[in-house]
Amino acid sequence: MNKESILFVCDCDDTLILSSSILIPFYQQVTEEGGFGCSGACYWLNNWGKSLEDIIIGCYPNLNTEQKVAEACRYIRERVRNVKLPPIIGGPRAIELLYQKFHLGVLTSRKNFVHERLIDAGYSLEHFEFIITQADKEFRKPDKRAATPIIQWAQNNDIIEWLYIGDSLIDLQFANNVGVPFLAVTSGLTSREEFLAAGQPEDLVFPSIVEVADYLLQIAYNPFCRECEECKKTAEGICRFA
Repeated sequence: MNKESILFVCDCDDTLILSSSILIPFYQQVTEEGGFGCSGACYWLNNWGKSLEDIIIGCYPNLNTEQKVAEACRYIRERVRNVKLPPIIGGPRAIELLYQKFHLGVLTSRKNFVHERLIDAGYSLEHFEFIITQADKEFRKPDKRAATPIIQWAQNNDIIEWLYIGDSLIDLQFANNVGVPFLAVTSGLTSREEFLAAGQPEDLVFPSIVEVADYLLQIAYNPFCRECEECKKTAEGICRFA
């Protein structure tokens, strides 16, 4: 397979950038400081991955009008802009290596500051063919219609296969709904055991994007195997990305 035929699409938060462990305590602090109320970490964990508006609704039932929710979200976004989020350790280098052989893209449910976050974390935007945020699309994961811009890009650029890389069960469900292979990383809030319980194959769960890159660039299982000549030369029938 050459670079012109394969596309890997990544989630952003906790897949490329360390997010939840920093943002959840920050959000808790600023909402309390802003007088919007207090909410335990368990509520944030249960609602994480949703839009900020939906998180606030789920964590703060006292904010029972659209206006109150909007005020809380505006207050948070004004203060979170300057919070620096580090990359997943080794992430920028892993993406750089993948970029040399494959097309890469980002699909995230995050709406604000995505490009800035990636740059601050040491990623080069030139390594991504597209960065699709919630601001760019009508539908959210796990709705398969959130993949429409990816499918359109793939069709316009002669991509024969693409897969999704993410850190949550929402990401897994999204990939299943679309019908594309999924590689899970446990650098977020979802554990290996939770992925396995949800039906993710054991050999497609990785600690981070670094191990995903190693898996894809070295040997391991090829989800796009077409019984090529390389497979026929390998006793185990394992296809290598040449």
